[in-house]
Formats: sequence, structure tokens, C-alpha cells
Amino acid sequence: AVHVLFCHHFFLRDDFENDRIGAKPKNWDDPGDQLLKVIKDPEGESGNVLEQKGEGNGEGIPIPLGTKPKDAGWTDYIVEWDGGGDADTWVLLAWRYQGPTENFIFMRNGEDQKFSMLIFKGEAKVTEVSGVWPTDLEKWCRFQLSVIGPEFRLKGKERTDDTAFNYYMEDDAYKQGPIGLFGAEPRVLWDNMVVYQPGTNPYSVEPLDKLALTWGGSSEAIKLSN
Repeated sequence: AVHVLFCHHFFLRDDFENDRIGAKPKNWDDPGDQLLKVIKDPEGESGNVLEQKGEGNGEGIPIPLGTKPKDAGWTDYIVEWDGGGDADTWVLLAWRYQGPTENFIFMRNGEDQKFSMLIFKGEAKVTEVSGVWPTDLEKWCRFQLSVIGPEFRLKGKERTDDTAFNYYMEDDAYKQGPIGLFGAEPRVLWDNMVVYQPGTNPYSVEPLDKLALTWGGSSEAIKLSN
């Protein structure tokens, strides 16, 4: 079942299972009117998933329903999700979202499979850390983004492989704000999204079997501080 909880432990739990196939997801606010549609998992592994086509525009990007840019209730949090798409998919997820051109962002380059953590400041995009992680997004991958103070850590792994990549970045440009689905081309698939406070066990109550995992096996973090 879908869970969207705004309490002192969970900011969001959403697996899209209660959304209607072919419709927009009920638990996301999309001011940019992007191409969001709930579909059946093409791989037949995850039930309902969210398909996003296109990328963020000047009107904004999808953020959890009930939040707003610069939301003071979203400061420190951990995000976990399943991601997929096509082999050449560009993937972008924003955090501490201030608006369309002010946020931190994680990006997967669909051409060279380079994963980067960036800062959007107006029209400028500042790359803080990046490295190649060979991935085939036609296979589901899992990601974890830790947002604590000025320190951010991104981990990812294929579902069937326990070897994870591990990136680390420090910056204090933005101190609050929700996550946002920036999307990209040709399409991104999202599933099993959980956002919770650091120190919370997200699987202690009604666990999502498709997401529960440990993050052992991560390689040494690639770090770049500004």
C-alpha cells in the first residue's frame, strides 16, 4: 500500500501501488505539468511504478504533495528509492529544493554513465563530485541519499549486486527544502520512495520488501569539498 506520512520520523513513503494505471501519481504536486504517469513495471518485478518523461522546466518540478520550495520542515533527511529506465537514461533528483534553478541535484549522465552531484545557483551548474559507475538502467537499481547538515552522501547498487558506489559532497548553500523529481530524457522510472529522519529504521513498521536492504560493500567514498 502507498504511504505518505508527514510526521517526526517519516517525510514520505510512496510505492505507487494505490495509484491508477495511466494516471498521474496522487501524492506529488507537479507545477510544471510534466509527463508523469503510473505504469506497470516493464520488468514485471515491482507492480506499479512512476514513469517520468522530460525534464524540469521554469514552472517547477514534482515535489511531495503538502510541501513547498524552501520548506522549513525538510532539513536533514535520508532518501531511498528504486530507479530504472533505459540504457541511455539521464536521471536527475533534486534535494533541498528552493525552486527550479536553486537546489542541489544528483545526475546520471545517459551518454557516459557518469554520476555527479551538483549545485544549481541561478543559471550556473557547479559540479562538486563526479565519477563513472557503469550501469544498465534497464535493470532496477537502488539508491540512498543522506542529507545531514552540509554533508551529503549518495550510494547506489544494482538490485542483484551488493557492490555499491559511494559519493560524498559538502556544501552549505541551501539548508532546507524537499526533494524533487527533475526527471530527464528519454524517461525515468521511480519506485519505492522513502524519506525519513536520520536515525530512523524505515523498515521497522510495515516494511517494503522490495526496498529493504543493507548498504554494506560500499567502496571508499569519492569526496570533493568546496
